[in-house]
Amino acid sequence: MDALALLQAEKDCRDLIVAAAQAVDEQAYDTLVQLFTEDATLVRPGGTALQGSHTAGAFG
Repeated sequence: MDALALLQAEKDCRDLIVAAAQAVDEQAYDTLVQLFTEDATLVRPGGTALQGSHTAGAFG
């Protein structure tokens, strides 16, 4: 991966983290679910691991 591709990948990761945080802050759990793939795993701080994008809405 060249330097430009690495910078773009890092930006994409930051953008995803910000979008997820905003969705949680706004209690927009449908939006949060859309950020995850069907086989995603979401591990909440102090919580259990949630498997699958449909469970990301259980964050709230």
